[in-house]
Amino acid sequence: MDKETFMRRLAEIKTENMVFDFEDGDVSGWQRGANDMNSPSAFEVQDGGFKGSMNSLLIDIENLSGWDTWRKDFSVPQGHNLFCFWAKGDDRTGMVSIECVEDDSSRWIASVRISDKWEKYAIYPEEFKYWKDNQSKGRGGPKDTVKFENVNAISVGLSFTHTAAVGPGRHRLWMDEIGTTQNTLGKLDQHKEMVIDGLCPAYKMFPMTNYASAKVDAGQLFVKDAAIPRVKDPFSSSPRPKGTGFGKKRRMRFIPLVNAYDKNGKRCGYLAWMFVNNFSPLKGSALACLGITQQELLKDKAFAGMIIDLAKKMTDGVYLYEGGSQLPVYYQGESVKLGAQVVNFGQSESQELIARIKVKPRGKEEIAFQKELPVVIADKSISVDCAWEPGKFADRLYDVTTELVRKGQVIDMARQELQVWEPKPLEKRNYMTVKDGDFYLNGKKWYAHGVNYMCSTEIAIEDGEYFEQYLSARSYDPDIAEEDLDRMKEMGMNMVSIFIYHPAHKARNTQDLMMRSEKHGIMVNLSLRPNADPLMFKWKEVKGMIEDMRAAEFDVLFAYDLAWERTWGTYESSYGNAKGRKGYDKEWEKWIIERYGSIENAEKDWEFPIPKKGKAITGPSDHQVREEGEWLKMVSAYRRFVDDFVSKKCTIATRLIKSIDPYHFVSFRMAHSGDPTVAPEAYGYDFRAFRSFELVEPEGYGRIGDWNRVRDGAFTTTYARYTAPGRAVMWAEFGNTSWSGTNFGLAPNVEAGKGKLYDDFYKMIVISYANGSSCWWFPGGFRFGENSDFGIIGPDGSWRPTTEMISKYAPQITTPRPMPEVAKWFVVDRDLTVRGIAGVYEKIKDEYWRLLDAGKLPGLKDEATGTNSLNTPLKAVGNVEYNGTNPPKYLNAEFNYVRIKVGVEPSLPANVLVEGGSWIEVEDGAQIEVAAGAPVQCVASAGNLQSAAWIAPANAKGAKGAVYLSTPKESEIQAKAGIAKDAPYFADADVPEFLLSKGISKETKVVLQMTALDRAWFGEKIEFTLVPK
Repeated sequence: MDKETFMRRLAEIKTENMVFDFEDGDVSGWQRGANDMNSPSAFEVQDGGFKGSMNSLLIDIENLSGWDTWRKDFSVPQGHNLFCFWAKGDDRTGMVSIECVEDDSSRWIASVRISDKWEKYAIYPEEFKYWKDNQSKGRGGPKDTVKFENVNAISVGLSFTHTAAVGPGRHRLWMDEIGTTQNTLGKLDQHKEMVIDGLCPAYKMFPMTNYASAKVDAGQLFVKDAAIPRVKDPFSSSPRPKGTGFGKKRRMRFIPLVNAYDKNGKRCGYLAWMFVNNFSPLKGSALACLGITQQELLKDKAFAGMIIDLAKKMTDGVYLYEGGSQLPVYYQGESVKLGAQVVNFGQSESQELIARIKVKPRGKEEIAFQKELPVVIADKSISVDCAWEPGKFADRLYDVTTELVRKGQVIDMARQELQVWEPKPLEKRNYMTVKDGDFYLNGKKWYAHGVNYMCSTEIAIEDGEYFEQYLSARSYDPDIAEEDLDRMKEMGMNMVSIFIYHPAHKARNTQDLMMRSEKHGIMVNLSLRPNADPLMFKWKEVKGMIEDMRAAEFDVLFAYDLAWERTWGTYESSYGNAKGRKGYDKEWEKWIIERYGSIENAEKDWEFPIPKKGKAITGPSDHQVREEGEWLKMVSAYRRFVDDFVSKKCTIATRLIKSIDPYHFVSFRMAHSGDPTVAPEAYGYDFRAFRSFELVEPEGYGRIGDWNRVRDGAFTTTYARYTAPGRAVMWAEFGNTSWSGTNFGLAPNVEAGKGKLYDDFYKMIVISYANGSSCWWFPGGFRFGENSDFGIIGPDGSWRPTTEMISKYAPQITTPRPMPEVAKWFVVDRDLTVRGIAGVYEKIKDEYWRLLDAGKLPGLKDEATGTNSLNTPLKAVGNVEYNGTNPPKYLNAEFNYVRIKVGVEPSLPANVLVEGGSWIEVEDGAQIEVAAGAPVQCVASAGNLQSAAWIAPANAKGAKGAVYLSTPKESEIQAKAGIAKDAPYFADADVPEFLLSKGISKETKVVLQMTALDRAWFGEKIEFTLVPK
């Protein structure tokens, strides 16, 4: 029994617990939830239901632009494990979502396909998928399912995330007889659909809608060359890596037998293909398929010949499973490991063969290397290898051919490219730069018009590691990558975002992809996973990745992406912050004591008690960061803490990376950052936290919807220009799924809606003068697990409406353009609202859009913009008076470093600092042994984290407020030194070498902090102890 039949049989079971039949016409108690509550949505009883019942429910959504659902309390009797209902939709509404909410707040959502006729549906627990956006703990694991007995509410409706096939716009659906019953049929487990790559399920196949011709693949020897007859409605399997290279540990070898082409000669799929499997449970098997639907073609000479050839080969069962070089890219002076793996799935237990490996420079006849390796198969598999010692490579591109020879006849083969990489001389490298908020390349402004990339080989695959680590040895196919890059360039794209895991980076596929990208004029944004997240940074692994890949020497690379979709999030665990805000409560307490001197001082300043759980101090609740109240000043201080904490973590990570690679930008994907419409309790980072980055990377998933939803992203850019001056603004991700349940018969309105989203998003980028974007994502087709299709191109390479929009906007987005003068400055103050950026936007939204709609550019500033440390208003955070024990509102600092070295004392051991030795970088809380009585020198650098510029003593002309590094009263040493030059907002200020102490004779506490002399102390403190030796 297949799943479709099983579901039909389930629906035949009588609904025992009828909860809503709508016969009484009552729909009171149902509560609406939507991304746009101003858009009309009807939820009402209508005459007539299924099979002549009196009434039914009508849900009429005028303009779906994100999600629109209705919720009501609901309970399920003990023992009931099926959710039942009748439904139908209009011609644009082929799905409905059913959500169950449990007592622990866990959310479970089923996506149900419906037709335009009344039908009954019965949904079992496994069909409800866990939705992470909730506050439950420990739920959603691999074997977890909804517990019907704990359900306390249901929601019904539509959303882009769970009913993507319906698309935006108006939708009408009807429901009747909602209830529950007991499953008397059993589980589907015993009827599970087989998963065989290259064959089934159906989501692994796609129609070749642009098919024009076909040709037998010249890189295989299993079927003879022949003229392919005309084929109607052909289909293809998703591609997988071929058997090229050596030591790849692949689970299968994919063999194209007959390539299909569109009218432009680009490959659009395969008319015939083969898989050789070497993993359980399919180990020892081979599969060959023809993508034809016309049975009469099986009698055609070409296809009949193919079938005979393939039957002979599969009976023989001896294959070259892989062959070629271990790596796709080599450096000068390296030895090249070459080899072959041969498998025997046939009846002959022992065979003697030869693996012949030849290396030739591309375009030349001479052979650079050749070796014949004896292969004696006494088992099912054997590997043989050799080394090529080229000394210095004479060429930069080689073809490696591996042939499997039996009795003088070549019976199988594999061809592979081998690239040689040498860094350009430093003076000839052309690294991208950022200046005044714009990218520059080759001396001209440059704008990102790109895509997040995973190879087309990753589509419709169940193997999670293979999918996620697409640049690993076993997943990557350079030939497919080359085709993908060619299609990107054809669309007008100029950049690609890629990611690589540790230790898969050692396969050198990242270098191969970057070299190919450079040939296509496509710049690369590289994500380092999973150890680079600034809040969980592992320098040893990150350093190893950068150095192993020699990434600093690639000028086609422009940025490192350190983390994905990080947020500060809700108080409890959430998608972007597994620890939840509560995981940083101790750091919050420490910050309060450092900046206010004590908890008591802070509470007095706020006129509000600090939240506590028992005796433990906590951060503000979700309610307190969402709803205005007497806790405003406390929340303002908390937001400053988050800015400072995250900024420090980012600075530490950035400085370490820049210590080995000063040429490339550093940033990460910032999820809700800058999103003025996200719920405040979801809490995205403020861009103020990213002083150490050259670019900020908001994400556009909060913008899914119509133009009124998309356009709010313009404010994200405006806010970034204000809070992160001089930084480029690049949208790291945006897009939407168009998966309708099948590759065969896509929903035109859904694809059109997805194209309209791209149209609107690019329009928003243009009018807001953002620096570009990288949409999500390249390959079209089914993504297993997520059940989505975010692809910008069809799996056959055909253009979708999204592709058309990418191409349409390419000239407009990538052409250098001046940013106009700001027509009006809005003076804003985050401390006037607990709601963060959402509260700021809500106050000015209408006037902001009147300006943009009129073609004028709005800007943001605060009352300290244009001021400096001599004259900036002396307020404290929360708009209270500065009193010396609270943090100034417009003056703030963090240390890049503080270093010391000491005077001479030759009798001391080597671990004690002595004159002429290296500077030591001081960590907060450190104890440092120094020579007793010897002078201690200090040097430092700090970053300006707030609007007011810092004025150096040399430029202050004796006025109060010149900025110094100094020692506050709690320090047992008193010293100060001025910054070398003025430092505007987000700039660094160096403090030249100065005498910290003439010498110590006892343990001495040192505390350093920045001060606007005789006006205010501000920013981070660093405390350490000098111990005499």
